[in-house]
Amino acid sequence: MENSKSEINKADKRLSLDELYRSPEFWEEYIRTELFNLVQDYMDEHRLTRTALAEQLGVTKGYLSQVLNGDSDHRLSKLVSIAIQIGKAPYIYFRDLDQVIESANRGESIFLNFEDRESTENKDTPKRVQKME
Repeated sequence: MENSKSEINKADKRLSLDELYRSPEFWEEYIRTELFNLVQDYMDEHRLTRTALAEQLGVTKGYLSQVLNGDSDHRLSKLVSIAIQIGKAPYIYFRDLDQVIESANRGESIFLNFEDRESTENKDTPKRVQKME
């Protein structure tokens, strides 16, 4: 009886914002959700079924379902490959965790909107491309 009581107490515990944003599970779920949304948008835009998209990506329908359902961890190389194949550049951007939490505590969004960022940069600053030598 004591064991189930401690399990209930653990289940009732709510995480603080600080604890939530410091948990790897939060960020993993965020990435899974972003990937799901990108793939779903691509499927909708191109009127593809999961089977048709799986064929296009060169993966099984079961694997694609795992990706879309967030059922398991996937290799970074496979996630990058899927992003590229649906026409998306897979950026990874790291921010100081304490600054993210401070932003959240001020009621600001902790998520970056790269589209807004790109449109602002395109208006304000000329792009420079360095030649690789």
